[in-house]
Amino acid sequence: MIESGPLLVAIYGTLLGARHALEPDHLAAVSTMAAHGRSRADVLRVSGAWGAGHASLIVIAGTLITLLGWEIPRNFAGRADTLVGLALVVVGAWTLAGVRRDRIHVHPHVHGSQPSHAHFHLHPHSAEHSVHPQPPDWLRRPAAAYAVGTLHGMAGSGAAAALAVLVAPSRTTAVVYLLSFGLGSLLGMAAVGALAFWPIIRASSRAVRARQVVKGLAGMTSVIIGLLLAASRL
Repeated sequence: MIESGPLLVAIYGTLLGARHALEPDHLAAVSTMAAHGRSRADVLRVSGAWGAGHASLIVIAGTLITLLGWEIPRNFAGRADTLVGLALVVVGAWTLAGVRRDRIHVHPHVHGSQPSHAHFHLHPHSAEHSVHPQPPDWLRRPAAAYAVGTLHGMAGSGAAAALAVLVAPSRTTAVVYLLSFGLGSLLGMAAVGALAFWPIIRASSRAVRARQVVKGLAGMTSVIIGLLLAASRL
């Protein structure tokens, strides 16, 4: 137990929340969603929404558990982790499907008297064979990111509440810890999204194939971590 005032508990909670953002399943989810972004602002919105969903459920559920003394079923954590794992598989599979759906084409261009040169473009594969519109990229939507983040928060709410009781000398300080933990988690997720988008920026425009490779790797990582997480709770 920390025999100090709320300030030290808040600092401690913020740092732990930021560290919490670096867990493998969180990195997989945020980096995979970041791979769908088209701009840095786009990625910050999505990763921030993911962090907000994750933090809000931890804060709300953790506060109720701490203040009302709710007991968590023994099998709750296992079931929550299984759901999180399945969500990671879905996110990764959707990303891989998008990579496969988008084909890379090379088109020669001539500007005036200059020698011809090639431009790389992404075209949906089915667009050449079907008149059906392409499915929307829902992983770019903040609402979808918030929902996935909330699901992740289910798995961490019990542990956060238990730690709050251990480190805080009073219930009020425990709530301060949970709020600061949520803030640190939110900031950490936004930072992870911004950093994950850096290779996307480097791989964009002139290196379309590299961008697709990065998205494919992010999707594969999400599927693998999701399967491992779900299997560990079976």
